[in-house]
Amino acid sequence: TGCQNSANSSIFIEMPPVASFTADSIQGPWGHLFSFASTSVHYPGSSLLWNFDDPASGANNQSTFISPTHYFTDTGLYAVKLTVGGVVCAPDTEVKVIKVYRPNNVGIKQTPAAKALVYPNPATDFITVEGEELTRIRLLDIQGRYIPLAVTQTTGNQYSLQVKTLAAGVYFMEITDAYNNIAQVKITVQP
Repeated sequence: TGCQNSANSSIFIEMPPVASFTADSIQGPWGHLFSFASTSVHYPGSSLLWNFDDPASGANNQSTFISPTHYFTDTGLYAVKLTVGGVVCAPDTEVKVIKVYRPNNVGIKQTPAAKALVYPNPATDFITVEGEELTRIRLLDIQGRYIPLAVTQTTGNQYSLQVKTLAAGVYFMEITDAYNNIAQVKITVQP
C-alpha cells in the first residue's frame, strides 16, 4: 500500500466595512436622549466605535455598543461619528451632524427658521444650512451690515454659502422661513 497526504488550507476574504447609522432624530432639545443604531456592513468580530463630539460628557463621549444612546451636555452642533474597523481591511467612518437646541418655553412653537441646521461653525471655506420652508438666508457683519454672498441651493432643503473670501471674525446669519419667522445664528469665520 502507498502513503496518502492531504492538506487543507483556508482562505480568508474580508469585504471592506461600510459604516452607516441611523438616529432617532437629527435635532432635538437639550435634555433629549438621542438614540443611534449601526446599520453598518462589517465582518463579525470587527470593531465599532462611536464618538459623540461631546468631550464634556467624559467617558460617555464614546461607545462600542451597536445601538447606543447619548445625552448631549449643551446646546450646539455635534458631529457624531461611527467608525467600523475591519479585521484586515481599513476602517470606514460615517458622520452625521446632530443639532441640540434650547427647549422653547411652554406654548411657543419651534419655527422652521429656528430649526435650521448651520454647519460647520467655525467655518473656513463654506457654510451649509439645512432646513425646511426656508425663503431667505443672509449674512450680517458684527455692525449689522448685510454682506452680499451668493446662496446656492445644493439639494431640496440644503443651501451652501462660500465664506472663504470673508475676513476672519464673527458674523450673524439671518434665516427667514415661509412664515416670515426670522432666526439668527452666530457664525465664526476662520482664516
